[in-house]
Amino acid sequence: MTNKYLLRLLSCILMCVSFGISAAELAGIVERMLGSAQIISLGSQKTLQVKAEVLQGDQITTASDAEILLRMTDGTVLAIRPNTNLIVSEYRFDPKDSNNDHFIMKLVKGGLRTVTGAIGKKNPHKVRFNTPTATIGIRGTDFEVAVLDHTKSNAEAGTYNKVFQGATYLENNQGNRVEVGPNQAAFSPANLLQTAQQFGLLKQVPNVFFNGTYDNLLQALQEEALNRLNTELASKIPGGKVPDELKNLLPKLGDLF
Repeated sequence: MTNKYLLRLLSCILMCVSFGISAAELAGIVERMLGSAQIISLGSQKTLQVKAEVLQGDQITTASDAEILLRMTDGTVLAIRPNTNLIVSEYRFDPKDSNNDHFIMKLVKGGLRTVTGAIGKKNPHKVRFNTPTATIGIRGTDFEVAVLDHTKSNAEAGTYNKVFQGATYLENNQGNRVEVGPNQAAFSPANLLQTAQQFGLLKQVPNVFFNGTYDNLLQALQEEALNRLNTELASKIPGGKVPDELKNLLPKLGDLF
């Protein structure tokens, strides 16, 4: 094997590595956390820490004592619950061009509460939360999701969705869909044939949702993040004024819901 061939091979490897790094879109930052959690990022597993960057494709796993407050680059904030496995499946945010924006999370198990940001405001149809038994779409909202991977004494296995503000839809793997409004909750069972609780809105909500330490910070942090996005965008534009055609990409706080 000649030196010339080795140099070409090394160049190809470096190009592939560089492409892989550049293709990993920055999705969010860990603002706060309690307990211990792990993250698998770019094929490497490590302990998650405050101020850590979370990239597209990363997988977060929380221990039984863990809670995480995650701020996405579009201003969305998520409170991730204990015993949770969450994957950032697809994420892209461009404040200057929303046509290519994507926000898809996969909640394998556990739970989260989220207040949606700029992507959810401008392109709500591009925001989805997938679980093993359902898909949750949003209308610009504050909602919670819990996924039970096995039946407990007080709750069947499946996906639970509760809305605080705005609205969501819950769609099961068979294509059935239900709209969920404020102060409503819905359920998609893991097994339609074996479960006693059927798909749809719940008259009585089992004790599956978690009262998180950071829940009362979600709205304030989201507002702060959206303000920051507006300021950053204005600073990059001559004259420091955001044109009218761009203002809708980063909504004013009063227009969020």
